[in-house]
Amino acid sequence: MKIGEWLKKHKKTQSWLAKKMHSDQSHVSEWVNGKVNPGLLTLSKFTQITNGEVSFLDYAPQRGKR
Repeated sequence: MKIGEWLKKHKKTQSWLAKKMHSDQSHVSEWVNGKVNPGLLTLSKFTQITNGEVSFLDYAPQRGKR
């Protein structure tokens, strides 16, 4: 599950996530909209905040897809 899906599922806002991440809402928007891929540290924080529902595996390239 990607972070945008998780936010919708749990009825959380991008602003809420930005506060939890100690980040800017514009960065969260870029991650949610796929404009920027989150780095490993960010993905680690996603995993902690979402209790493992979002992890680095959700952002790993799919084998055989380009």
